[in-house]
Amino acid sequence: TSVRASHAQAEMSIEKQLEGIPHTYHALENKDTIDGIQEFTQKKAADLIVFIPQRHRFPENIFHRSNTKRMAFNTSLPLLALHA
Repeated sequence: TSVRASHAQAEMSIEKQLEGIPHTYHALENKDTIDGIQEFTQKKAADLIVFIPQRHRFPENIFHRSNTKRMAFNTSLPLLALHA
């Protein structure tokens, strides 16, 4: 699956789950995911981060560093994880 297709699927899932709730969707590209999110939320003065955690298959999950856990420990903003 390409990155664009992955972003499109995530956006559709977010749109469905947040139907009727004012929100904006942004797909960010940065070498370091957490840095990219932090820069963006500071620039936009965000008050909440909503994301869809990516599932990893074995053996990838053995070596993968969880961005969800990293984000939880490196932000003062509330996090909302939506599962697709």
